Amino acid sequence: MPDNSSKALYAPNPFMGKAVSVNENGLPYDWQSLRKVVAKTADFSPAVTETGVLFVCTPTADIEATLPAISGSAGVWFEFAINADFELLITSAEGDNIVMLNNATADAISLTTATEHIGGSFRVVSDGTSWWAFNQSAGANTVTVVDA
Repeated sequence: MPDNSSKALYAPNPFMGKAVSVNENGLPYDWQSLRKVVAKTADFSPAVTETGVLFVCTPTADIEATLPAISGSAGVWFEFAINADFELLITSAEGDNIVMLNNATADAISLTTATEHIGGSFRVVSDGTSWWAFNQSAGANTVTVVDA
């Protein structure tokens, strides 16, 4: 058996073969700490290429985000937050594939109770078969699961 006691062990480099960006102190950025934040004021449909984006919704009326098709979206995730007292509705493009609150075939999820919208937040993650929805709201937001 080879003696590895004097050899350093290295973790795989996630930046292997890529240029590494550094901050003002010359340290590499941790890719997980980089978050794209996109403001939305009207209904929208995030693209699979926008995985990891936090959509901050500041609408003047109820707002709907339609998730992309589940096929080819394994590992894709989004976060949605609302900063206005309007309903935030997140729907599935195909329907019947959102998992939340004891429902494995929901069509949509929403924050529906007036005066309980502001600060409401969801994280939605695809496993390639379903969209797993997580309520990240800190407070008494009422979540409604829509199953048509």
